[in-house]
Amino acid sequence: MYGVLGPATLSNVSSFGEDLRSLREAAGQSREAIGRVAACSSSMVAKVENGHRSLRRSAVQAVDAHLGASGRLLESFDRDRHEALPSWVKAVASSEAKASAVAVFASATVPGLLQTRAYATALIAAGDPGNNPEAAVESRLGRLAVLRGNGADVHLVVSEAALRWRVGGPGVMKEQLEALILAEGVRLQVITNDCPSAAWAVGDMSLRFFKDRPTVAYVDDAAGGRTIADVETVSRLQKVWAELTAFALSPTDARAFIERVRGAYERLE
Repeated sequence: MYGVLGPATLSNVSSFGEDLRSLREAAGQSREAIGRVAACSSSMVAKVENGHRSLRRSAVQAVDAHLGASGRLLESFDRDRHEALPSWVKAVASSEAKASAVAVFASATVPGLLQTRAYATALIAAGDPGNNPEAAVESRLGRLAVLRGNGADVHLVVSEAALRWRVGGPGVMKEQLEALILAEGVRLQVITNDCPSAAWAVGDMSLRFFKDRPTVAYVDDAAGGRTIADVETVSRLQKVWAELTAFALSPTDARAFIERVRGAYERLE
């Protein structure tokens, strides 16, 4: 354990990542040491300090105790989470809002662009128990409206598994699938479980196309998400996207399929 740091150590306006770096350096700790406490790599700690990734609250609690920060690091984390979304989330939302076209594949859950409030709340709360999901939910709900307002082309492919994985109970799922069926201004396809292609194994991803700069990709996992600008990687993901859309149900057939799944949830209510 390291000595308690003075009250001037943290800034009221700095981000959680900056505060983590300040406390770590003041305690003479390496990123490797913090990584061992947080159960992550030193490179992950670097990404957190630079505002590109985040940590689970339980990991922040452990690091706070390790550094003798008396709860101040945890307060910084909560401030970053609840008052202003983490910087890596804001960066993603900003790039998406400027896109002329967006292509999204959701392998396990309904795409965030089309999630209802109840579905998003249940999903986000399950992934980060004990934290208030309100800020993240509000950010998620406004994304499609921004894209529509900019006239962007929105194309989404969702897996059958995402439609059948029960989030928040039958009532929440029924409402969510109704929203998918009624969604306007988007192209929506479904990859069924009997799809002969393994392209779905790529996991959640999206492609953002711009009129004035190269295409970028965004991939998401349990630890957060990251933007990819590497030309070769983006090109490979574009080929995966092309295969996904080729094997997915057409928009008309997809909505009919979703209606059948929605009916199953209705019978469970």
